[in-house]
Amino acid sequence: MTETACSTCHFVYSKEQPLCPPVAEALRKMATSAPTKSLSNYSTTRLRAMQREHCGTGRCRRCGFVYTPSVRLCPTSRRIALELETRFKAPISEIKAGKGLCSGKGTAWTVTGNESAPWRQAVAACAQCPLLAQCATELERRLSSGEKISDQILAGRLFSTQGAEIDK
Repeated sequence: MTETACSTCHFVYSKEQPLCPPVAEALRKMATSAPTKSLSNYSTTRLRAMQREHCGTGRCRRCGFVYTPSVRLCPTSRRIALELETRFKAPISEIKAGKGLCSGKGTAWTVTGNESAPWRQAVAACAQCPLLAQCATELERRLSSGEKISDQILAGRLFSTQGAEIDK
């Protein structure tokens, strides 16, 4: 609420300062010192529900993060979006200049389990990457130097646990 005061410290709330200093400091400490829970254990449905909770006007209604003109998502919402992207349940949205689509999303490009659908999706995403040629050149350099690539999808190519390339 704006133009009302905190019942403890009598700080007057405003649009510019929606939290009293003690609460803002407590949230800041929680955000920097609290261990980050892994989102990989949550189902996609639960992640989408959590993402709907982390929104609001001016600040996140779930965690209280105050938005700025350049930051319109709270840290938790950004982490959820990143997790959904690695599962290929949301479009890849955080493309950074000079970075590949896989940058910061390593779990999607790591071969685990026996499900081939995520592998095919990662290989297809590689085909759309603006840095595919650069990545392919780097991969060829690594392979020609004798480096063994295992359990990875690199440059749109799938490598097994033993380091053998698997045809799609």
